Amino acid sequence: MPNQYKPDGVNILPALKGQKFVRNKPIFWEWRGPYTKEANWAELAIQEGDMKLLMHRNPQRVELYDVVKDRGEQNNLAAENPKVVNDMMKKLLEWKATLPKDTPAANKKGSKKDEEDQ
Repeated sequence: MPNQYKPDGVNILPALKGQKFVRNKPIFWEWRGPYTKEANWAELAIQEGDMKLLMHRNPQRVELYDVVKDRGEQNNLAAENPKVVNDMMKKLLEWKATLPKDTPAANKKGSKKDEEDQ
């Protein structure tokens, strides 16, 4: 990892031990893999509390779900919650800006790993 990298992990050991665990900060993720299915369209995501936001790097498509009330993520709440979308998108893009710019060779399309996986 780069010297300036600051991990954003959270200790979830209490949850693994069956103890009460409440995550007190958002969880972020980025997809850098190949895009071959409708199911993996989202390149960036954030979950904060019960709400999960999915988006492309350029926000041409944004979806917002309450993952407790809608576990199957069937009811996109983005249009009716623009403030929540904007707040979560801002946090997500700020987090994204902290990531290394290089994509590992194993994730690049056409890499030896891609050929082996096919």
